[in-house]
Amino acid sequence: STYEVQSFSIRSNADSVTLSPSASISSGYRMRFKSETTAVTTGGGGKGCLRWDGSVAEIKAELEAMAGIGSVTVTKEEMSSIVGGVGAGVKYYITFTGLNVRGNVPPLQIVDVGKNGCLDAHNSGGFFGQDLAPISVEQENIPFIPFYEVQTTVEIPYDAEAGDMKVAIEALSRAGNVDVSREVNRHGFSWDVTFVNTKDSLYSPLLVISANGEHLSASIDSGVSVVGIQQVEIN
Repeated sequence: STYEVQSFSIRSNADSVTLSPSASISSGYRMRFKSETTAVTTGGGGKGCLRWDGSVAEIKAELEAMAGIGSVTVTKEEMSSIVGGVGAGVKYYITFTGLNVRGNVPPLQIVDVGKNGCLDAHNSGGFFGQDLAPISVEQENIPFIPFYEVQTTVEIPYDAEAGDMKVAIEALSRAGNVDVSREVNRHGFSWDVTFVNTKDSLYSPLLVISANGEHLSASIDSGVSVVGIQQVEIN
C-alpha cells in the first residue's frame, strides 16, 4: 500500500518581489483538516499560526496534534524564482502515515493567511499578504491498495436477504460491523451497506462487486434521498 502525499507552496507573486523571512519579521497562517484547525504554535502570531517559512518540525507537531490525523512526515523544499513568473519561496510535502488518514484523504486547507490573529508584516512596512502568489494544495501521490490485500466474500446470491449480506460482509476480517437493508430495485434488488465500525482497517470501506463476469463498483454515498414507492396488489 502507499500513502497520500499533499503539497503546498508559499511564494511571492513576482520574481522581482522577495518575501520577508521569518527570522527578520514574522508572518503566518493556519492549516485546517476537515473540521480541525491548527491551534498550538504561536510562531506566526496567535494560537495555531505557523510561520510562512517555518520548520518541518513545526508543521508536523501541529498536524499530529489533530485527532483526525495521527501521524505525518513533512519535508521542505526551497523554491527559486521563475523569470517573468512567481518569485522565490518554500514548498512543503506532507505524507499522511497515521491510521486515521490511510487511503484517499480530504485536502488540507491553508487559511487565515495574515489575518484572524496571524501576523501580516513586511520589512518595508507593507503587508506580507499583498506580495503572495495564490496558495493551493496539490495531491502529489494518490494512495492505492495492492490487489493481494483485497478481501473477498463468499459467493452471495443475487437475491440475498439483508441478513445474509450482513453475515457475508462481516466475515471479512477488516469489515467490522455493518448494517444492511434491502429493497426492490426495478427487476432486482439493491442493498444499502453502512459500515458502523471497522477492525484495524487502514482504508475507507469501498465495495467492489464482480457479477456475471462484469465488474460493478459500489459508491460511498453520504447523501440522503427520499423516493416514493407505490405498492399495488394484483389479484
